[in-house]
This record gives sequence, structure tokens and C-alpha cells, in this order.
Amino acid sequence: MKIADGELRQILTHDLKIPAETVRELIADSRQSNKSLLHTALHSKKATDIQLAKAQAKRLTLPFVDLEQNPAAEKLVLRLPRQLAARYKVISFDETTTSIKIAMADPRDEQARKALRDYFGKTIRRYLATDRGLQAAMRIYTKHDDSPLPLSTRELLATILEQALRNGSRDIHFEPQIDQLIIKRRVGKQLKALTALPITRYAALLSWCKVQSRTNTANTDQAHHGSFAIRIDGLAHTVVMSTIPVISGEKMVLRLVPPTASIPSLATIGYGSKGIAALQTLVRDGRGLVIIAGGNDAEVPATLASLALLATQQPHTTVSTIEEPVHYERAKATQVEVTHALPLSDIVGAVVAQNPNTIVSSNLGKGVVAEQLVDFSLSQHLVLSGMYATSLQSTIKQLTSYPMAPALIAASLRLVIVQHHIDALCKQCCIGFNPVGPLKKALQTQFDFDSNVRLYRKGSGCDACDNGQYGSVLATEWLRNDHELQQLLATGADEKSIKAYIAQHSDYKLQLGHLASKGLISIDEATQRAVG
Repeated sequence: MKIADGELRQILTHDLKIPAETVRELIADSRQSNKSLLHTALHSKKATDIQLAKAQAKRLTLPFVDLEQNPAAEKLVLRLPRQLAARYKVISFDETTTSIKIAMADPRDEQARKALRDYFGKTIRRYLATDRGLQAAMRIYTKHDDSPLPLSTRELLATILEQALRNGSRDIHFEPQIDQLIIKRRVGKQLKALTALPITRYAALLSWCKVQSRTNTANTDQAHHGSFAIRIDGLAHTVVMSTIPVISGEKMVLRLVPPTASIPSLATIGYGSKGIAALQTLVRDGRGLVIIAGGNDAEVPATLASLALLATQQPHTTVSTIEEPVHYERAKATQVEVTHALPLSDIVGAVVAQNPNTIVSSNLGKGVVAEQLVDFSLSQHLVLSGMYATSLQSTIKQLTSYPMAPALIAASLRLVIVQHHIDALCKQCCIGFNPVGPLKKALQTQFDFDSNVRLYRKGSGCDACDNGQYGSVLATEWLRNDHELQQLLATGADEKSIKAYIAQHSDYKLQLGHLASKGLISIDEATQRAVG
């Protein structure tokens, strides 16, 4: 069953009469967890799959069939080959001399309708069915043939990528072992198993990706980097491929590059209205150095992509991006990717020579590269740069370690933001408590809690979550370069002075306390991060 978020909002509000406030909460939960609104609505039990399917069928002016309550006859199901049924998620359940009735997960799939019409040579009568109903009917096939469907190499890869996308992952790791291929997907900072395949399938997968990305299939002793396009669910996706030799062969990592239309807004990433306004002002001002820092799970590329998109919308502006690797396609921007053949040191000088208004770089680089970008930001240009750092202190330490005059950093820097994506609590299984005694006093001192605050700890996991976690929330550390900080940077102040300044001007602990008091994160997570 496929229902777009906009259509689903209409169904929930107008067809199922769910209160608008409840729908807004579901939308907020969906954005927080990076899962579809349909997934969130079903797991919240505010609506059943049958209710949603009937409502959607009514909107599409198509009939609904409940394959769980009214199972299809085996003979009719088997009229359709298993390969077609699995590919298009359809089941045949009734037939006349001139037409055949087909239950579909997506009745608007014209490609499926045409394929079925060509196969049967009859009029196709489309019915909407739930995913559970279709799965129940699909079991009929396994009674007669439980062997894996023969997929081509391209179909197998598309299936793996599609499965990763539906699980909210864009990084897929292919790790060859002695007797099997382990495929993992990245979720935040964790790699989670997606599936395993016989190792005999890997050679064809690896060769297909290398051929498509125009890399040398025979050379297995060097790292390779390239990209190719593939269609998944009818949409074209760019895939960035990288390989590296390992003891058991070659490890391959594929990264799906989202199209321009999928670049998240700052609000979707988790920024509030004040933060968005401040960043918009900086982009419109168009000068200075802005650092967006964070760890591997901080989604810094998404923020840089959103800011780059904002920069391209400014009048009379040229934007160049320097990326390692490309995470998002950007319209109206010149994108350059760092590769072995085109290193960062060569790119920066060439891009600066072309004199764009704004440069967006994955990182500042080192030595001469960093100095070029800093100099560029001092000449009435804007440089937006990512940085791997997990705190304000470590970000400033990296900046001051560059072999350039401290006064250059002090004069160019406008703002530092460190992003933290923190595991959000599952509201279904989290454990609530009211702190008392010394614990209550200590927490009130640390986070400025109200006297009657209720706090939560992570649950053990339930059907609605992933080991007590349901998505993530964003917390940010901001450090604006005022006159006092400029003086500290220009005079090469020691770490202790910088740390004292950050402690005085950062509200990170207050953010953690706010998230914990709202039940969005556990008090254990808040305490650990506040100390760290």
C-alpha cells in the first residue's frame, strides 16, 4: 500500500475524522524518526491498514478487496507467474472470459497494469489491497515453489537498494566473508545487517557496479571510486561506489545520492525558527566563514546541502560546492567531487580562481587548502564548511591548529555550529520516574529542571521501536564570533581560556535538559552528553 504523506494527511483528517492535533503529532513523530507518515500512523494504531486502504480506494474510485477475510483461490492466484506477482506486488483473484481482477499494493502503477495486460491479453480490473492481504495470498506460491526467485544481477542490486531505502538508509556496505556476503545498512552511527547472500553472487554484483561506473574490473589490488545511475521503483537514482581491497576480496560501499527535490529543509533537519532565521541572515549577508561540525551520525552533509540550496536562491549569486563524496544533487550549483584523480588541493585553487560568491566544502582541508578557503572568506565571500568534530572545544582546537596567522581565523570566522543527533526515546516502552532526594537536587542543579519534572529512561524495546529507540532528535551547539572570542583567537589563547568562554556562552546543557524534560531523550543520555 502506497500513500503519499500529503494524501495520507487528507485521509486521516477528512476521511477518518482524526483530530488535527493528533495528525500534527503523527507528522512530527514521522519527521523526528525519519520514517514515512504511513509507517508512523500504522505503528501508532491511530488507524488500521484496512481503514486506510478503504479510504484511499474510495478516493481513487476503485474497489477494495480484503484478501485476509476473503482468500483468493489457489487456482486463480497461480494464473499469474510468481515472478510478475513479486515484482509488481499483485495477485490475481478472479477471472472472466474478457477480464481479470488484480489486487494491487499500488493501483496507480501503470507499468504493472501494462505488463499484466500484455501477459493476460485481457482487460485488467484493478483492486486495492493491503500489504498484509497480499502477503497472505503470496504464501500460496511458497506451497508450490519455495526456491528463491531467479533475479538478474541488476534486479538483485535494485532490490537490495530499494530495501535499504525503505529502511531509511542510503549507505550500503557489502562485506565479503569466506562463504557468504554480508550486506549492512548504516543507521546513524551504527551498521545494521540488511541481508546475507551466497558469496557466489558477489562477483557478478561487484563487476556490474564497476562496469556501470566505468572502473577497471580486472584491477582488484587498488581502491576504486565512481558513480552510476539505476532506476528503483521507477525513479532514477545516482549511486556513488567505492571499493577497497581486503583479505577476502574487495569490500564495496554504495551510497545513494538523493535528488535535489529531496534535500531536507533546515526545519526538517531539526532547526528551530530562531536558528533558521540566523542562518538565513548569514547566507544573505554572503561573507565570512561558517563551520558546521559533527560526528559521522550528525548529518552535516544534509545541513550543508540545505544551506547551499538557500545560497543558490539568493539573487545574482554563483555557488560552487566541493564534496567528498557527493551526498545530494544540487540544482543551480556547480558541484565538484574530490577523487583520487582530482584531489582537494587541486580543486580548491581552481574553484577560488573562478570567483564564485559562495563556496560550500565538505571540509576545510589542511595547510594551503585551508588557508585558501579562509582567505577567500575574508574577501567578501561566503565559505560554508563541514568539519569532523564532536564539540565546540574540539572544533576551535582544530581551527587554531592550522598553520596560518591566528588573526586570519579570528577575522574570518562568523559562526560555529556543532550538530548532535541523539537517539529519541520510544514513547511506547520508555520508563518514566520522578527523581527524588540527592538525585533530584543534582539534576536540578545540572539542568535547571522544574521541581516536579518527570524523567524517562530507555526501554527494552517493543514492536514499535528499535531497542527502545524511535528515530532521533537534533541538539546544536552554537558559538558566534563576538569581539571577546576574536580577541581570544587572535592572541592564541590557551585551551583553558577557550573552554571557559564556551562554558559561559553555550546553552547545550539547557537544550539537553529541555529534551529530557519533554521525554524526547533519556536522562541517562542527557547526563552522559552533558559530562562529555
